[in-house]
Amino acid sequence: MDTLPKHSLKTLDLDGLKVYVYVEKFDNALFILISKQVFKIGTLTFSIKELEGPPRSTTLLGWRGEVQARILAEKASSETGLMTLLSINLEEEHIQRHFRSILEALNQCIKEAST
Repeated sequence: MDTLPKHSLKTLDLDGLKVYVYVEKFDNALFILISKQVFKIGTLTFSIKELEGPPRSTTLLGWRGEVQARILAEKASSETGLMTLLSINLEEEHIQRHFRSILEALNQCIKEAST
């Protein structure tokens, strides 16, 4: 029997703003959703770890938080070796102000989904 995907969800309270960090881990990929208030697709970024050198990423849809989305997707694919599809639905102001908290929650979710 094939293994089912594993997932993890963290809810953050960032200055009164509820932010969800959700990770679904498949055998060969990660799907990451970072969203405010409700689950909505936002800026969509894809990243893959190259055999040599740093991971590469591209934005497939959207522009809000594009740089931070690419950083988070590249970090996830670099650390896990899995291709990563990441969606972020937050204003850049919130992403920049709470980047460290979001990154910590993301790392915890990836770890939980990988066990």
